This record gives sequence, C-alpha cells and structure tokens, in this order.
Amino acid sequence: GNNKQYDLTDDILDNSVRYRQLREVHSLTLNFSLGVFIDFPVGSWVEYPEKSGKIYTLEVPENFKKKNTENFEYTLILEDETAKTKKYKYKDTATRRLKFTHTATPQGHLKMLVDNLNLRDSGWKVGECISSAEKTLSFNHSSCYEVVGQLADAYSTEWEFVNKTIHLRKVEYNKTNPLKLSYGRGKGFKSGVGRSNFDSSRPFEILYVQGGDRNINPTKYGSTELLLPKSQELEYEGRIYVSDADGYSITRKGIDSKTKEEGSLDCSHIYPQRIGVVSAVAEVDVSSNFYDFIDANIPSDLDYNECLIDGESMSVIFQDGMLTGKEFEVKYHHNAVGGKLARRFEIVPQELDGRTMPDASYKPAKEQRYGVFGISLPASYVCNDNSKKGASWDMFREAAKFLYENEDPRFTFTGDLDGLWAKKDWLNIVGKIKLGGYVRFSDTQFQPEPNGINIRIVGIKDYVNNPHSPTIELSNCISGGSVVSELNKIAENEVVADDLTRDVIKFAKRRFRDAQETAKMLEDTFDNFSGAISPVSVNAMQLIAGDKSLQFMFVAAINSSKQVPHDVDYNKGVLTVDAGILKHLTIGITSLSSSHKPAEYKYWDMEAFSTELTSPLAYYLYAKVSRTGVSGKFYISHEDIKIEDVSGYYHLLVGILNSEFNGERSWAQLYGFSELTPGQMLVERIVSPDGLNYLDFVRNAFRVGNDTSFLDWNNLEEDTLTTVKMRLQDAVIKNRLDVIGEAFLAGMLFSNEKIQSEKKVGNVHALTIDGKNGHMGLNSLDDIYTEHGGSKQVKKNITISSNEGRVETQNDDNETAYMSTQGIFANKAGVNPLPSSSGISMYTSVAGLGFGKMDKNSWGSNWCICGVYGHSSNSSNNPAPSYGGYFDKLRANGLFVMTRRINNNNTYLSLNDVYISCYNTIDIRLWLPSDPYDGMVLIIRRMNPSNFVLDGNGKSIHIDGNTPSEVWGKNGRGDTVIVIYDGQYWNFNYWVR
Repeated sequence: GNNKQYDLTDDILDNSVRYRQLREVHSLTLNFSLGVFIDFPVGSWVEYPEKSGKIYTLEVPENFKKKNTENFEYTLILEDETAKTKKYKYKDTATRRLKFTHTATPQGHLKMLVDNLNLRDSGWKVGECISSAEKTLSFNHSSCYEVVGQLADAYSTEWEFVNKTIHLRKVEYNKTNPLKLSYGRGKGFKSGVGRSNFDSSRPFEILYVQGGDRNINPTKYGSTELLLPKSQELEYEGRIYVSDADGYSITRKGIDSKTKEEGSLDCSHIYPQRIGVVSAVAEVDVSSNFYDFIDANIPSDLDYNECLIDGESMSVIFQDGMLTGKEFEVKYHHNAVGGKLARRFEIVPQELDGRTMPDASYKPAKEQRYGVFGISLPASYVCNDNSKKGASWDMFREAAKFLYENEDPRFTFTGDLDGLWAKKDWLNIVGKIKLGGYVRFSDTQFQPEPNGINIRIVGIKDYVNNPHSPTIELSNCISGGSVVSELNKIAENEVVADDLTRDVIKFAKRRFRDAQETAKMLEDTFDNFSGAISPVSVNAMQLIAGDKSLQFMFVAAINSSKQVPHDVDYNKGVLTVDAGILKHLTIGITSLSSSHKPAEYKYWDMEAFSTELTSPLAYYLYAKVSRTGVSGKFYISHEDIKIEDVSGYYHLLVGILNSEFNGERSWAQLYGFSELTPGQMLVERIVSPDGLNYLDFVRNAFRVGNDTSFLDWNNLEEDTLTTVKMRLQDAVIKNRLDVIGEAFLAGMLFSNEKIQSEKKVGNVHALTIDGKNGHMGLNSLDDIYTEHGGSKQVKKNITISSNEGRVETQNDDNETAYMSTQGIFANKAGVNPLPSSSGISMYTSVAGLGFGKMDKNSWGSNWCICGVYGHSSNSSNNPAPSYGGYFDKLRANGLFVMTRRINNNNTYLSLNDVYISCYNTIDIRLWLPSDPYDGMVLIIRRMNPSNFVLDGNGKSIHIDGNTPSEVWGKNGRGDTVIVIYDGQYWNFNYWVR
C-alpha cells in the first residue's frame, strides 16, 4: 500500500493461515506485531506464496491494537481476486436493469457475468463451462459474486476463479494420478483423522425424472411432460445408466438393489425446442408497430406451421437483447411470399410495460436469439435414439449426472498432513494439494475397499510459518456454497385425488339393456344351454353361472396357480387388453382329483391387444389360442365363434363389449363362474350398475361412494385405505395415517407433511406445522402502541424453525424478536413493565421483573433476587473483551457495586473488582489487572494508617505528568484512590478524606 513495500517475514505469527474452500473466497489472514505504526490502506496486496503470481488483496481496513507506543498488533485479512466480484452489481448488459430474467445456456449466463465484470475491471475471461439446456434465471439487485453461486446452484455444479478466468464446472485435478494418503507413520495423515456425513440426505438407487411440458402435444406424444428415452443406456463417468421402459426413471446398470431408495429430479426446464438466431429484421410499418424478423438458418424440413397444436397459438420468446423475456404471438411464413423473404416471422404487437411493442427502442435485432413455443416439434427434436440427440437425451444426460453425484453416501474427511512426511518429498506433493485435487485415501476403519477410494480435496488450511502441515478436507460430493441457500431444490408437486383416479380401475355403466343384449349374444354362442326362462320367482338350492369351457383365469406365470387381475379397457373408441398368461382349468383334464400338478393344465402366453372400434355394434372378445402350442392372442368379432370352430385353435370367450349407446359401452366378463347357495356366494367381483361401487376380490380392492365422495382401498394408493370427502365417526387409526392431497381433520387441514388451521388471519392460516422442513408458524392480529400516542392493529407472525434453530416473532412494521441457542434479540421497545401507579411510562425491548418472596433467614446472606443477570467469559488464547452487559446509556435507580476487603495480603486485583477497602496494618502491594479493558474503574480506600503500593502489572500509571510503573497510596488514613484505564495508561487520582 501507499506505493511502499514491507518485508514482514520475521514478524508473522504462527497463527497466520491461508484458507481455501471450493465455492468460497480464498483468504489469507496475517497476524503480526510491529514496533512502529504502519497504515495499511485498502488495496494493499501480498503475493503468496512468494513468486507464485497468486495475489491476495486487502479489501477492508486492517484490524490493529495499540498495546503501547512501541507495540502495535495487526490482523490483516486479505482475499483473492474472487472478492472483487462482491463490489459490482449484476445487470442486464442490454437494458442496464438490475431486476430482470435471463434465459441462456450455462455458457450464455457465464458470458454475461464476465461482460458485467469487464465493464468495471478489464481482463476477465470465460473459462471452461459445462454443457446443459437453457434455463431462465431471475436476478434481483444481485452482486456478481452472488450470481456465480446462483449459476452453480442452478446447474448443480461448482465454480473456480483462476487469475480472472471464471470456470463453471466441477473442479477436478489429478484424477488419474491422485495423491496417496492414509493414516499412519510415513503415510501422510497425523492422528485425529475424522469422518462426518456431508448432510442429512441419503443416497438413492432409483431416480425419477420429470421433464418440461412446453412444446408437447399430449395427444400425439402420449404424455403431458417430456419423457426419458425408453429402455436406453447412457455412459457417464465410466458408469452405465439405464432408463426404464416407460421413460420415467433411471437406475445404474449392474448394481443389485439394496435400499430401493428413490430420488427425484425436476427437469421442467428441458423440453423440445430450437433456439434460433435472427438473421435480418424488416421494419414493415413502424407507425403500426409492425416488425418482421427472418431466421435464414431454419432447416427446409422444419415448417413451424406444420407443428401447430390445436387450441394453442404460436409465439416467440426472445432470449437476449432489449426484448429479453418478452413473448409475442407470431405468424410464420416458411417460403417466400409476395416479394418477402422466406423463414419469416410476423410479430403481433401487444401492450407491454405501458408501451406497445415492438417499437423503435424495443425491437428485434440481428444476432438476437429466440425460441418458438405453442408448437410440437418433429421427433428429431424430441428423441433420436440413433444419434442420442433431442430433448429426451439432454434430460437423460442431466439425470445421469445427478444420479452419479447422489448414489454414493455423501461424507467428508478432515485431517492434518504429517509435516515430516510431506517435507521429504514436498516438491512432488505440493502440486497435488489443491482444491479439486484427487486423493487416493485408504483406511480400513473409514472404508472397506482394500485399494482405497478416490476423493477430492474441498478445503485447505495451510499455516504461513509451517506450510508443510496443512489441514485438508476431503469430500465425495459436489460442494455447496453459502451464496444461495441449498443445492438440489426440487419443488414438490401435490397430486390431488382427482388426478390419481386416472389409475383407478374403472367399470363402465351397465344398463338393463346391456344385460338383455348380452343374454341374446350368449344364446347364439352356446348350444349346451337352453333359452331364457322368465318365472315370477325362482326357488332353488343352488345357482351356477358359467360354462365348463370358460373355466380359465390369468396367472402370474406358466405353471403358477396365483391368479392375477387382467385389465380390459375401453376408452374413447379404443379397446385395449393387457398381455398375460392364460391358464385353462378344464381343457386337457380327463380325471377327477383333489389336486392336479401344474403341468397338467394348459397355459398360453397372450399378446397385448389394442384396436380402434369404428362400428357401434356389440363385439365378442375371444382368446384365440393354439391347440398344440403355448401362444395366443386376443381377437374381436361381431359374430359368435364356437370354441372349436376354427381348425388348430380354441376360441375362448373372454367377454362381451356391448353396443354403443349415448356414446358409452359396457363390458361383461364371461370367463370363470359364480355360485350361489343358501348363505354363501362364490364370485370374483361385485359391481354396481353405474360402475362406481365394486368389490374386486381378485385385485383385493374396493370402492364405495359416488363420483365426488368415496371410500377406496388399494386403488388410489397400494395397500392404503383412502377417503375422499367422507366423514369418519368414532374412527380409530393405528400406527400411521398418510394423507394423499389434502384432508380436513377436526378443523385442521392435513396436506402431505403439513398441518394448517382452518382459521385464517387475512389470507394466511393462523397455524401451520410443516413436518418436512421442521417449521411451525402462528399468525394473529395484535394491538401495539404508536410513537404519537394511541395504538394500531398489526399482523403478527411467530415462527419456530428447526433449520435455523430459533423462535422468532415479527409484525407488519418489521418489529422483530427471536431466541436461539446463541442469544435473544429484539429490535423494538414495545413492552411497558411498570404499573400506572409508578407514575412512569416507559417501553423496553427486554423486561426482567424479578418479583419474588425470599426470606434471608431461610436462604442465607449470599442469596438474592434479580430482575436481570448477565455474565460472560472468553476462553480464547487471545481474548476480546468479555462483558456481562453492554449499555449505550445506563440509568440506575440506586447503584450497588462489588466490594472487596483486603487485610495484610499482597493482592492481584481482577476485572471483577470495583471498590476495595484496605484494612491492612502493614504496607502491602496491590497489582492492577494485567489486561484491563478500556474504561475500567477501580476505587481503593485506605482504612488504616498503613499504606499500599499500586503496581501497574505491565502498564504505566499516569500521575502528575509522570508515568511510573508503581505508585504509593496517597496521604493518610481515609483517603481514597481512583484509577481509570484509558487504553494506554492507568490514570491516577485521589479523594482526600
């Protein structure tokens, strides 16, 4: 500083350290003492290590303590170039706004950050950067330092500054040639190596992924959100990850499932898209705000007009420039029309921010990027399994990276390097002790792998005077930062019961008309049954419904006897039948027996079946199975087919789909049988005519109720009893109650892991208990006083947070008080502790009323009652002052100080002494405190003729212009000495008796 250079090598104390941590500013703390005062101005810098080119700069004024005129103690905290980014606000380089959104790839966001820094300080560069899909991020008066952390959080990665070059990627070095360390003599670590969990998260084996819903046509795509590539493999960091057959989740290949722990990843920012670049702009009619823009690079086979989705309008959102984030409806012309260029978008003007856009200032510009929405892009933009391109593969890559980072237990190791071991080969070791550098760490107590594991260095503390023994921190996970609260923030989607009913078994309405139609079709099918009977009543001992040829079921596997449900679904003209294994119970069975071996039965492997029905007539659904083989398929027909009508096949009647009536059809299953005997009914399922109520004994499921209020078992949630808008009376719940969606119980709203009161204060609940995040909130209205007399009503909020570990109350006027393990805080004087009878009105932040009734004879002379008690201590080797209380202005109604009586003993006075009575009968020595606080007061009275000597105990005593190291008590008996420490001297005065 001041264009001067100082060599402080011999003055640096041993507690001077450099601390480096991933995703944090690196600091160099220098502690030293000088015999003369030197002003180190902000901007002073140190090159450390010497001749390394690594500069640490003093960004805030130095801390120093003046011990005396020849002893000045300094603490300089210097920071690397990262700290400079804290000084500058992050703004949109096009509009100069501080509050804005920006859509870009990681490279685009990083470039804008570097552009911001170069506006104030030249030389900043974009370094290495991860590749990922574009994200829209919001910024609100952020500093550039906050933004780099926000980018790392958004893409679950890390950042690194290297001489004004900013890298946005995982910080990794020496991965193929790691530093080998373990515990023991000559192996690297001193004793005291420790391992701790990185956080409370648990590793998971299955990762569910939910993609974006933009530019998706659910009718054609089959899903409202983007899916993963189905049944595909992807390699990441030497591991193979596999997607499931439905495109919902991924797992690691070749790993036996142990915990079945599931995780989830929100990839809603990934969707089919093409980010185009404006190649030309046409000002068609400026007065009417008509502007066109052209993208000459749109492929010839991409006509956006052919990608329109019914019911949606095509729009564009500009990704940068003056129109960043603005969305406009457009009309697209793929080919040249009327002398105008092809690949042209006509922008429909609209009112935005109080002005009609586009206009002369806010208009598209050449090289500006844009995205098109409200369309369904061709399959190559969605998922191309051959080239592994498209949005689905982008999402797969992001999911693989996320699972890779979260499938192993997350932990950290901390240990001190053995200085003797390191010093022997320091030149070969020091280059590997760097942030992100890999260590091959082995120790049988910490991890069982015989060859050790690779783990990164995420923190280094090295001592300036002993650089060979740094403390290093190792971790196997992406480092989080303190800039933005948490990594991996995934929004939870609450799914209400109405959405879940899409997966519930649905039975079609069945009318009397359908039953009659079914009877007629059965009469045409079976020759071994006579026609219908129609008596007024039937009196019988047994009723059997079924035919021998239709005694089959669907089972879990060939040679299995476990019956499983088999779905036949009709929805909007499409009949769908699941695949399955069909087992016949009578064909080929020629003997009566109490049991048959599984191999005696006939089994067929049935293919799945789906067809669109164009005729409103009724259909027979058959299982067409081979007489000699084990394969079969489903087959529909308007005409009946006898079981052995077709050579080489059996036609087994599965059921009848009745004719269409008022847009609906009903389904009747006909295989199996039912038996009714006195007192017993043998049946697989019972269904109400409207299909809303049923008992399904094959599925072990039931539903009772109407379309809005019902009781459900094993449909909405596996092995779960669910109530939807139903009342329970005198119900008993044992062990556990799970709520899907929301439920009101006893005036409280239960929603997943949250409980909220029905009562509200304004638009918020009076009580909220958040079990997942460990949070409780209370809201109420309260009357508070005003500074001008009177009172007003405000809304008050009380929160109890396990994350922050404190209880806090706050009102609309930002009056706050909280209590935590580190203390109690209140920023408003609002409590009146005195009764009106006192004649005094006051308001205080903290009131301690020590009311009580204590008898001195019962408790002894050393007991007392206090309204407030304060005590403090500081166990540091270099302690700062420690006060039991600190008051800006102190008023005392009655003053009582600590007294101490001294006899014929030489005595060391302490920081707790105030008034000392000296009853000595011989001359004695009193040592003043060796390290007094500024402003300390001592009052010493001479009670007898004998005198005392005050010893400065290392501090000088100022008396009559002199500064001796000791002074005698003044004059005679009854005189009083008062000494006050002013930070440099004990100031000596006395009161004559």
